[in-house]
Amino acid sequence: IGKKDFKSFQSSNKKEKSSSVRTVKKIEIISRPPVIEIYIQADGFLYNMARNITGTLIEVGRGRFKPETVKDILGKKHRPSAGQTAPAKGLCLEKVFYTFAATKPRPSRARIGTDRSVFPRFRSGCLVRNGELTEPQFQANSDF
Repeated sequence: IGKKDFKSFQSSNKKEKSSSVRTVKKIEIISRPPVIEIYIQADGFLYNMARNITGTLIEVGRGRFKPETVKDILGKKHRPSAGQTAPAKGLCLEKVFYTFAATKPRPSRARIGTDRSVFPRFRSGCLVRNGELTEPQFQANSDF
């Protein structure tokens, strides 16, 4: 959590045009066997970042990676170091948070401008049976 270079978690076959530095605000893991829900809130996501973080956290849960290995994976900035890409079927953009900061009005205008920050939150659910990922199953969320 925090502002870090998430190059290890971007798609292995896609070059990002911009920086791979993102700020992850929150990661929440909810286990309701056999379903595991992982919520990730950040200021932006690289292509496949949420799925790759999810796959890596599943590997930690399986015992294939130690929890402290995730920090090492981040530091390597090398996609093959991380866990498998979780299936896309379980991924959904759950909510987008907007924050507004008032700025000084321009002398020629009476209204106040705003700077917006966007914080998307993804939900990635994985169904784990016998230690292996299978098709995720979600119920509709009425929190929108």
